[in-house]
Amino acid sequence: EHKDQLQRCEACGYSRGGVGDPVQEIIHGSDGPNAVIATALHELLPEDRRRVLAFADNRQEAAFFAWYAEDSYRKLRDRNLLHRALMRQPVDSEGLSIEDLASRLFVEWDEAGLFRGRDTRETRRRNVLKAILREVVTEERRLSLAGVGLARWAVALPPGMSPPPCLFEAPWNLTESEAEALLQHCLSVFLVRRSLELPRSAAALSWKEVTELPQTAFGLGPPGKRRNVAQWGAPGSALVRHYLARVLGAGDASRAREAAGAASVAIWSAFRSNRSEPLLARAKTDGTFYLDADWLRLFPAREGEIWECDTCKTLTPNFVRGVCPRNGCTGTLEAVDPYILPDNHYRHMYRSRHLPVALRSEEHTAQVAPEEARRLQGEFKDGAIHLLSSSTTFEVGVSLGDLDVVFLRNVPPEPFNYVQRVGRAGRGNQPGLAVTYCRRNPHDLHHYGDPEERVIHGEVAPPRLHLSNERIVLRHMAAVVLAAFFRENRERFDSVETFMVGEVEEEASGDRSEEWGTPRALRDVRAWCEEHEEDLTAILRKIVPPELHGALGLMDRGWVHRITGSDLTNGDHRLARAEAEVRSEYLELYEAKSLYASKDDFVNAGRVSRRMKTVAGMRTLNFLSRKAVIPKYGFPVDVVELNTWSSGNGGVVLQRDLSQAIAEYAPGGKVVANKLEWESCGLKKVAGKEWEVRRYRNDDLRNFEQWDENNRSAPTSVRKKYLIPRFGFVTPLNRKPRPPTRRARRFYSTRPFFGGFRDDRDPADTARFGLNVSASVPGKLVVLCEGRGGRGFRVCRTCGAHMTKPARKHDSPLGKECTAPLLQVSLGHELVTDVVRVVFPDIRNEWDAYSVAYAMVLGAADALDVPATDLNVTLAGGKAKGDWAIILYDNVPGGAGLVSQIEDEDVLRMVLAAAHERVNGGCGCDASCYGCLRSYRNQFAHPRLDRKRAREVLARTGVVGE
Repeated sequence: EHKDQLQRCEACGYSRGGVGDPVQEIIHGSDGPNAVIATALHELLPEDRRRVLAFADNRQEAAFFAWYAEDSYRKLRDRNLLHRALMRQPVDSEGLSIEDLASRLFVEWDEAGLFRGRDTRETRRRNVLKAILREVVTEERRLSLAGVGLARWAVALPPGMSPPPCLFEAPWNLTESEAEALLQHCLSVFLVRRSLELPRSAAALSWKEVTELPQTAFGLGPPGKRRNVAQWGAPGSALVRHYLARVLGAGDASRAREAAGAASVAIWSAFRSNRSEPLLARAKTDGTFYLDADWLRLFPAREGEIWECDTCKTLTPNFVRGVCPRNGCTGTLEAVDPYILPDNHYRHMYRSRHLPVALRSEEHTAQVAPEEARRLQGEFKDGAIHLLSSSTTFEVGVSLGDLDVVFLRNVPPEPFNYVQRVGRAGRGNQPGLAVTYCRRNPHDLHHYGDPEERVIHGEVAPPRLHLSNERIVLRHMAAVVLAAFFRENRERFDSVETFMVGEVEEEASGDRSEEWGTPRALRDVRAWCEEHEEDLTAILRKIVPPELHGALGLMDRGWVHRITGSDLTNGDHRLARAEAEVRSEYLELYEAKSLYASKDDFVNAGRVSRRMKTVAGMRTLNFLSRKAVIPKYGFPVDVVELNTWSSGNGGVVLQRDLSQAIAEYAPGGKVVANKLEWESCGLKKVAGKEWEVRRYRNDDLRNFEQWDENNRSAPTSVRKKYLIPRFGFVTPLNRKPRPPTRRARRFYSTRPFFGGFRDDRDPADTARFGLNVSASVPGKLVVLCEGRGGRGFRVCRTCGAHMTKPARKHDSPLGKECTAPLLQVSLGHELVTDVVRVVFPDIRNEWDAYSVAYAMVLGAADALDVPATDLNVTLAGGKAKGDWAIILYDNVPGGAGLVSQIEDEDVLRMVLAAAHERVNGGCGCDASCYGCLRSYRNQFAHPRLDRKRAREVLARTGVVGE
């Protein structure tokens, strides 16, 4: 069935156990390599100039790296100090116990200045022991001190304990040293599986203080339904039963398995033989045990005591007939001198005598609240922060003084971004250094091919402004009107509370819930606009392009309703929505505080009360910007927020365009911000308002139809629905965010569907290069997140909770039990934007059409010199039967004037030529990869994309090589 796959490696015989081709592409993330670069720069910079500004174009990339860089450096620093402690004095043949090592490491930490003045001696000792025990049970086996060959762990055997006699007899016939090494390998399994009883000197420590991963208890029998229990030498155990079978070598596989099973039982009995000073400590579950950590010993790695596999390069201190301990590896162990092993970053850092004690890393993105961002900026400038992980927020308008190093974690979208970023460094008397890491995606690989021409010396295209986007212009109109309102009503500008319910009187009580029930902001602004309508109209006509005067109500003075209207289902009425959302949130919090107080839960009542003060005390300007009432950086249009009410706002502002939010904030979705992980638990409700729900269907030809949920004209067979979460999402009120342990996973992607041209009028087509190309006109796109397998999600219309599976009852975001029925829906977003339809009459099937479509969108991004994320593409049926239409559109509601340029014949020629270059084979893949057609947003099509078919279709246009 898979004739293109190998069963085993022809050189060494390695196979993957029949589960796939043993020859696989090496794929790595960017965090590890980026951390290596950042820590190397940190070590090399002078002590008084250790500041690195790291840029990433994705907020989540920047947010996670701030935590990851600091966390990985802490582990690196701890291992460096452990190695110093190990080498501080000679180690005799008994090795160092945990207690011995703690005494040495205590001195190293003290000399390094890691202890705080307020720490007691007991606290200091706990911190030292945690560092040692984390190294013992680390998941990063290859990056540990033992994994890089600088140390070796062993277990001291109790008096009288020896290998079981069967190991010296047939079929084993091991020598004494081999039998002892086999026992040490089996004892190392306890460390790999975190089956460890903490040492007596660490009695005050809990397991969770050492690691979040669970302890595993070993027993001789099957675990059954017992949690965190494993069977010693189970038939499927790779590190015990399979290893023993491989030690026996080639021969009768059945007899080898039988002998391995008997030997594993005998080895377990040997471990349990000394009852006066037991090697194994009893676990909580009957008949199960942990390895007693007091028997652990650490030794420096010495020549003749470390072996390396000639195939997988695994290092081990246990030599048994040359068998590699890595499961499935057929390599042979060879003796190595640990101090002449090829050096690498980690070995160098662990052995360095000049490693800086700390690397403090922080995030600076639009997710961080403005006050927090200003504080972090100041601390970075003063040198208190060593690594600032930033998105585009640091490109312009920021002075950092004499910064030496800028680290670009990906190739910026355009040359001017590169110029702005590298220009942050080298402004003082020192030369600046700019390091750029190219990731394995189409954009970075394209510029990596010729970085000087395309990035460093690349042309900076003049900015293009699209002045006919009604929604962005309306945002500016709102800013002008509100500025005039606040100039005349200065007392309303101070905070959200003064804007919504008026200035607080000194003698007024703290409870203003009744006033929050009927906020005044919208009606006061509307009344003020009507009073000053003539003057404001004259001002607005001067700043708004004349061609938009009629559409925006500047001819009939309907602009007042456009800015202050109360129809929340209309995306233009942002002020009305902002008022409704903040009112609803404040009253929900008031209700929660009252509920907690009635139960005498004053801790949670106080926490909710502090959040109420945060909501009411937010600066009005920040509030209007966050709610997209007035313009902000990047001109976001359909912005929604993940409400982080669980602990104030945690110094974060989690906003996304709705097209992203329906995937990132869907059930199970988590995001990292300010070194905390935030999880969406439901959709935000606004009192008295309902979400918009539509029925929809789509066919194999990508034709898409939709109806309002209660539209009786919808066919009865249409059962699929999507919900538009315009009011945003919420985190749980009673669950605090925690530091991340790994990158937040994004479970879902989105797919755009073409809902037809606005006003249902089909634009005229023009024949060019054998294609039919429509005029650029507004079209409707529906972006859907349909969950796994298109099964959608469950949403409670009563409380807003969302989940992936049906449930009879659930917790509301406020923490109350709810039994209301759940609605099965996808999450959706609708936008009207500029659209160009390109019909290829000779495409065979849907997947060929997708291959051409994604080549076109990447080619358009290259030809127009814009980021690929500014454009998008989907499919629709053509006018003639069997034709496929590629729908290119601006990824901005209202349009940005990008795809409209494709109407021009010369621009279309450049787009087709750039698309052909994308799929012409420079990436070297057989079908598709991230170097040609793949991206995160088209992952649904990855198995079917084919650059060769796309190349054939594009070659027929006749513009190849022009």
